[in-house]
Amino acid sequence: MQEILPQLVSGALVLSGVVVSRLFDLFGANNERKHKNTVLLREKYEEMTKKFQESTEYSGTYPLAKDEEEMKFLLGDHRANECALLCLLYFQELLEPLENYQRVHKALFDCVLQSYNRDNQKSYGEQALLNPNYEALSNAYVHARDKFISTVKEHAHKYALA
Repeated sequence: MQEILPQLVSGALVLSGVVVSRLFDLFGANNERKHKNTVLLREKYEEMTKKFQESTEYSGTYPLAKDEEEMKFLLGDHRANECALLCLLYFQELLEPLENYQRVHKALFDCVLQSYNRDNQKSYGEQALLNPNYEALSNAYVHARDKFISTVKEHAHKYALA
């Protein structure tokens, strides 16, 4: 029995070493997976904010449009929709303020379109200023945009870690 005891002890130590080594491997793999996920979320957050910023730049240009071709080009801008898709997939807490921004933006865009008269030589924006709903919709747009931006800033600490 005493002859077997050293062998049992060494076997138990080897086995425990294998178990401990495997636990460290699992822990390391889990940390690496978490880090990759954090990096992915940071990259998607940056992409989402960039798409949103680009969409706001376009919305500032359509009042200057002089003809239907320019307006059709601006209508085809899908950056806010790409931003919404990223929010849907990764950042659901941003989806509601973004959807509100899109609703108000569409209402403002529709107001500009409805105010346009081809026979008038003024731009879409100049004609929209004459619409009694334009100022309220413009203010609602700025408020919705600013609300989304503040919500993005509020949640940035979660995604700007990597």
